[in-house]
Amino acid sequence: MNYSREDILDSIRELVQLRDEVVDRLYQMRELIRSIDNTRMIFERANSYWIPNTITNLISGHEWLSRGSMINFEDTVHELEDLMDNMGDQDAEES
Repeated sequence: MNYSREDILDSIRELVQLRDEVVDRLYQMRELIRSIDNTRMIFERANSYWIPNTITNLISGHEWLSRGSMINFEDTVHELEDLMDNMGDQDAEES
């Protein structure tokens, strides 16, 4: 199936919106865990491992230093933007 530049751009916008919703939910989850954990041990483990691991893979502007993994969400968006830009080059060549 061939996608247009506009299709890719729309998909990137939707991906960013979904990412933002996921990040918001992760912060809500963190606050919920904090509010019910009177020992703070469960919260500290969640806040030290799976919450930042997930968030650092989705956004770069966060409170943790680690980037997360080798390829994160922003890398994927940049690759899709490159794909879209290359399509513009192919369109120009075909004209």
